[in-house]
Amino acid sequence: MSQRGREGIGVNQLQSGLDYPLVASGDTDPAIRNLIADFYFEYDDDAARPATHPLRIKYLYNVGCVDNALPAGGPLPLNDADIVLVGDDGRVVFDTITDGATVELSNWGNDYIIYTWKTPNAVCRLVAHTTWPDNDDEKKQYNKHIAPTNAVLDERAVYRMPRRLRTIKVRNANVTSPAFAGRVKLVNGYNTEITAAAATTQDFRLDTQITVAGAPGSGRGAYANCDDVDAAKSILKINGLSPTTTGDFLLSAASCLWSRRPTTYSAGVVTPSTTAQQQIGADCVPCCSCEEYVSTAKYMNNTALRYSLIGNRSENIRTLHEDNIARWLDQRACSVLRPLRLLLVPQRCPYIDVVLMVCNPCDTCLGASTLNVEFSIAVAGVTATLECGYTAMFAPGINGSPVGIGAAPGGLGYSASFPQIAPGESAYVQFRLKFLESDTTQNPPYRRPRGPYPITGILTGTMNSGGTPLMNNCGNEAAVPASAEATQTLYCNAAGNTEAPC
Repeated sequence: MSQRGREGIGVNQLQSGLDYPLVASGDTDPAIRNLIADFYFEYDDDAARPATHPLRIKYLYNVGCVDNALPAGGPLPLNDADIVLVGDDGRVVFDTITDGATVELSNWGNDYIIYTWKTPNAVCRLVAHTTWPDNDDEKKQYNKHIAPTNAVLDERAVYRMPRRLRTIKVRNANVTSPAFAGRVKLVNGYNTEITAAAATTQDFRLDTQITVAGAPGSGRGAYANCDDVDAAKSILKINGLSPTTTGDFLLSAASCLWSRRPTTYSAGVVTPSTTAQQQIGADCVPCCSCEEYVSTAKYMNNTALRYSLIGNRSENIRTLHEDNIARWLDQRACSVLRPLRLLLVPQRCPYIDVVLMVCNPCDTCLGASTLNVEFSIAVAGVTATLECGYTAMFAPGINGSPVGIGAAPGGLGYSASFPQIAPGESAYVQFRLKFLESDTTQNPPYRRPRGPYPITGILTGTMNSGGTPLMNNCGNEAAVPASAEATQTLYCNAAGNTEAPC
């Protein structure tokens, strides 16, 4: 387990939602999914039979840690870790078991391990996860021998090397040297001097002209016997090749290369260069055909459209998130200015349920307080009494417990004590009132109200410590005593029964 377990790298950044370097995440084989953190494969394609993309992983050995049997029909592992890549047609493109690949393993911190395979024609690197995040419940372990049913590689993880000069051979008469690869150094010989011009770029290719000049004493100097007048020595061979019967050496080129004598053209007359130097060049066509450029352009356009879609979705999510933040800030500002709530819910005549609520939208605790509600009725002679059995408090740690409700003289004022409330918490008390209308002709001298009566309540609060008013705006600048007001109608008909529909 690690805080960085299964954290994305490279293209697959954290929270990107990608399964890179694999594609088609919904179909990716669970036997390999989330095992590979990054992948890179570069190769020289077979010109006679190029690989068919997309490539996929057919076998992956010794990257997991759980012992299991080899896949049916699969090859035997050879190295500390092995991988086999095939094309879309099933033909093997890279095989570390049969291609004589070298393998290197190196730890990258505590969360990754890097596998590197190299052959003369390809390099493959795989970065595997080694840890899971702390909050992952499964923490899946992978088999050592995996033959995934679907592990298609993203094209961004695969690079087909362009055609290029990789080796050269030197022929001396009928003798040809072995192929030289890597860095080849051209040096001056006797009576020969090689001069390189400044490197230029043409059609995205580095172009450097080299001049080979033959002058007595140039390069490594004259042969040791050049000053021997008694021995009139001549150059008899160049690189083991003899001249013609007239003593001339003929230079020719093949394929798209050319060799010719430099000339000047003026007034319709072609004049050979007076220095008689030989010029060598090439008229080779581009290594990629027009169809390949078109395919590349279409692929780039498709990739751009995919990223454009991702960008539009991300922008919409960002806009929605910003709207949510603005709405939350507005609601918090409203809550900061209105820490008290008063709810009146008419019941059957002559009852009304009352809810006194206090919220704490501030960053500090709200101390113990007392909420007071005063009722006013447009019709004289109507009073209220507390109905027993309907009183309860709901607060953090208190779930519907009965509480005492204080009543002021006259039957229109009530109060309730509240405990300390933590930031972001709230509490409320509910109780029921019964409204009666005075009638001295009745015994007892009260009866249900007759006709609908609007009832208005005003809620205020007082801190138990010090007796100061409960303030809005968290007591900051411009704070005033908090209050809340509500009006409801008690729906009674002329007979004193409930008028409102059920």
